[in-house]
Amino acid sequence: MFCSYGASPRILRFFCWGKVIEWSQKAEFERWVRMMGKEKVDGSRAIISLKVWKREQVQTSCGYGVPFLSLSPASNEKTGLEAQLHDRETLGHWASKKVETNTLREYQKNNNAYSLDGLPGLMIAVKDSGESIWWVELKTWARRVFGGQREALGVGMVMGVIVVMVSQTVMAIMK
Repeated sequence: MFCSYGASPRILRFFCWGKVIEWSQKAEFERWVRMMGKEKVDGSRAIISLKVWKREQVQTSCGYGVPFLSLSPASNEKTGLEAQLHDRETLGHWASKKVETNTLREYQKNNNAYSLDGLPGLMIAVKDSGESIWWVELKTWARRVFGGQREALGVGMVMGVIVVMVSQTVMAIMK
């Protein structure tokens, strides 16, 4: 996730796998540097290669909640500047309008019940959308236990069948 702290707030999200290529991995590091059109980059520590796994999952959003970064004179000996983060008025203004028009809960129901990857979000938004919280939590648990373990479950079942077949064959031979 990348955030813009400047005058125009923006958030950019990549849903991906990342790989760190350190400078000490000389051959691969140099190959990546050449792909960027350079011969070498003095002082670089690593290159981060991102493999975005769904094009639809590269998203931007308004960034209203991202603070504004400003630099002001300070006693910092190196730069003479001090970074300061300030709240943006935009998020508070937007939320105030939603509260005034009594539409904040509706917004949350439509946009905050589930995360981008389908996991439950705000429980009140899930409840407002008419779903049972215990059912949603059960589905989430099942997804976590079985969804990420499909391969392991498949291998376990195949191994179980093989063990049963081998044991039946051994029993038949011993008779």
